[in-house]
Amino acid sequence: MTTAVLVVLAVPVAVLALVAVLTGFGEYRRTSNPVLALLAVPCFPLFWVAWYVRDDIGRTAR
Repeated sequence: MTTAVLVVLAVPVAVLALVAVLTGFGEYRRTSNPVLALLAVPCFPLFWVAWYVRDDIGRTAR
């Protein structure tokens, strides 16, 4: 494998890792629960859905 191929493969992985870590920070900010924040890192798409549903239900209840 050449260096260019490795870079092309590594960039999406790095972007996903960054998004996952930022999701963990966001969950900690929302809940102040470190366990949920750590769980949010590997499961970030599920937490995005949970945030969307929670925010959408909260908006319709007001």
